[in-house]
Parts: sequence; structure tokens; C-alpha cells
Amino acid sequence: ARAFEYYRDQASAEAGYGKTVVVTIKKGDDAGKAAKILNKAGLITSEFYFENLVRFSGKEIKPASYSLKKGMSTRTIVDLIT
Repeated sequence: ARAFEYYRDQASAEAGYGKTVVVTIKKGDDAGKAAKILNKAGLITSEFYFENLVRFSGKEIKPASYSLKKGMSTRTIVDLIT
């Protein structure tokens, strides 16, 4: 069990989980553009999933600079930026 915890912690550290990343969503950016920005920043892994969550939330992306943490769920990110 200790070996698993060690490797899990190493993988988390290498992935940067918990690291704060600042991203800027500009006025006019739609869910697709926001998804590309978030994916490039390493905050989401599926642009398709992000875009669908935004679409089904019925909300709009709010332009702003956001401080987000790696490892946050895609749903949490959607809640924060819509």
C-alpha cells in the first residue's frame, strides 16, 4: 500500500495537481475557444466534455481572468466561469 501511495503522490506532483494556473477568457470567446484555452493550460482533458457541460448548463462563458487549480473537476471549472 505504501508503494501505491508513493507512486500516486509522485504522479500527482508531476501532473501539477493543486498548482494554480491563470487563464484569460476574452469577450466573444465561446465554449469551444474556452475549451482550447483550458486544455492547453492542462486544466481539462476533454474539450468535447467541457463544451457539452457548458451547453447543457444553459449558461454563457463569462470573460475574465481566472485562477484555477490543476486537478479541479471539469464541472467545477464550468461552474466557476459561467
